[in-house]
Amino acid sequence: MKSMYGVAVIGCGLIGKKRIAALPNNCTLKYVFDVVVENAQSASSLIDYPVIVATSLEAILNDPQIDIVIVATTHKDLVPTAVQVVAHNKHVLIEKPGSLNFDEISELQRMVAASDVKVHVGFNHRFHPALLKAKEIIDSEKYGALLWIRARYGHGGRFGYENEWRAKREISGGGELVDQGSHLIDLTRYLVGDVTTAFSDVQTSFWNMEVEDNAFIALRPLKGGMAWLHAS
Repeated sequence: MKSMYGVAVIGCGLIGKKRIAALPNNCTLKYVFDVVVENAQSASSLIDYPVIVATSLEAILNDPQIDIVIVATTHKDLVPTAVQVVAHNKHVLIEKPGSLNFDEISELQRMVAASDVKVHVGFNHRFHPALLKAKEIIDSEKYGALLWIRARYGHGGRFGYENEWRAKREISGGGELVDQGSHLIDLTRYLVGDVTTAFSDVQTSFWNMEVEDNAFIALRPLKGGMAWLHAS
């Protein structure tokens, strides 16, 4: 295990900048890259040592000092970028939901299986102290088996939301199901293990957009019980 890892961040919007702020002490940020140069420049200023604002993805991929690449782009660019990173034998943290669709993530999974690199999807809610504690309590069975989960999660409404990239299917791959719903599904599986789908429905109830603004999901854990999830 190395004592220090070279890191690059691709995609320097809100989430990319949060990833930079959370880098552990054994990581050195060497590059930032964004199609909007101003985003990359502002991200580089978050670190108190020199960071290179890359002018191309290739400059990052061809640098042997880069060990880990964080991909925090819009959904349509997650897998295409990660595929290039894996091809250059570098580890990847790819933002949730991980891909634009199932076929894409399956392609990436097959590629990773044939490589020596690690790829993880950024379901950061798993590491919230309250959820870590909940996992500890559930696993201990101190209070018996878990019977039910009920969870609701979503974005606050704001003017113009229907015009943002999340509302465009070709960029996002879907609405609340893949955006915040993916967090709820991941957390359910984190807390209780594998599940099957008992019911699901998506609706566009409020915003005038082509993707759903509400997702309703009922998951049946293989261990028993039920999880009722609502992403809005």
